[in-house]
Amino acid sequence: MNASLRFAVFLLALLAFPAQATVYCIRDLTELGTALSAVQNNQQDDEIRIRTGNYIVPLGTNFAASVSDGRNLAISGGWEGSNNTCATQLPKAAYTTLRRNGSDIGRLLQLSGGSATGTQISVSNLSFVNGQPPVGGDGGCLLMNSLGQVLRLERVLLLGCLAPGGDGGGAYLAGPQLRVVGNAVAENEATRGGALYLQVTGNEGRAYVNSNSIIENTAAGLAGQAGGLQLAVAPTAQVFMTNNLFWSNSAGTDRYDIKIESGEVLSFHDHFNTASGSFLFAPVNRTFGDARLTPPDNLVPQYDSPCRDSGDDAAPGGMPAIDLDGNPRPLGSGYDRGAYEVIPPDPIFANGFQTPTR
Repeated sequence: MNASLRFAVFLLALLAFPAQATVYCIRDLTELGTALSAVQNNQQDDEIRIRTGNYIVPLGTNFAASVSDGRNLAISGGWEGSNNTCATQLPKAAYTTLRRNGSDIGRLLQLSGGSATGTQISVSNLSFVNGQPPVGGDGGCLLMNSLGQVLRLERVLLLGCLAPGGDGGGAYLAGPQLRVVGNAVAENEATRGGALYLQVTGNEGRAYVNSNSIIENTAAGLAGQAGGLQLAVAPTAQVFMTNNLFWSNSAGTDRYDIKIESGEVLSFHDHFNTASGSFLFAPVNRTFGDARLTPPDNLVPQYDSPCRDSGDDAAPGGMPAIDLDGNPRPLGSGYDRGAYEVIPPDPIFANGFQTPTR
């Protein structure tokens, strides 16, 4: 076999075997920083698994990655295993938390993707608390942007994040393909989009915003903005919203649960009280009024909430199989609106007496 033929056979063999995926098991913040540096251009699909725990990000530490190789990147929490491994995932976002202390300045995570299509960057099963970039920065806790790769934010809790003078108190996502599903976003603040700011780019862009709880967020400063979800959508791009629960997202007058700056937005089985801008057509099966949430956290609907069992079970973009606490969905006769399924009352007490029912 001559040299040219040997090289051709070698090249074909390489093409026949795709690049291996690399899995990083994260036990501390130093390992997280190392992994984020490694995934940026290693020409492999990457998965970062963060073990359960409460990780306090110190002042001056900012986690970021630019996925310039266009490969898949998945970051998730809830991992456990013997000998500090990441063998088993516990499906509850609260089990793994990245947070800032007090008034420390700094966003918690920034992820940037390239122009490649057919790959994705995802963040799931994590909690982000108290992120705050410098004044004017977008994405209080999380900033994700891409020119082509799909951006996925799924089953994440964003709590107490601030973007002073910026957009997207909890998170800011910008790209042609977005999937924002099963998240709880509460008590965050920004100038626009106190909870979330989503920018859908490209006239064929698509975003699926399903089963999120967006509660008690604030738009500070500018009148006419959304305390909850703000959407900036390319003229013929589309956003499909299904089974979301919006409640009490306002600060003073002329503030809204939802603001549509531009683009084609469709709403199915959402619960919200106020919106600014135009839907492509009238929201389908919308509910409004008191969402009947469970104090003191006001995240999970009560059993008599209008959001219980009233969601759509055939949502565009699909529905999560479990809620933020790891409960299967649906639990009742239909999907509940928002990120949490209502747990049915114990039948022992359902008849008002402490005796079993038949």
